[in-house]
Amino acid sequence: MRKQHVLALIEASKAKEAAKLHSALHPTTTTMQMSLRELHDDTDSCVG
Repeated sequence: MRKQHVLALIEASKAKEAAKLHSALHPTTTTMQMSLRELHDDTDSCVG
């Protein structure tokens, strides 16, 4: 295995862990953002 490949894998797993940690710390923020995005999409389809 190349060193760069290993480093890339480590970075990817770090990012996954960070995402997990973030969603654990801020579950409401994430769901609010998601519902806001869905609402925005609905508004766009109504206007369009």
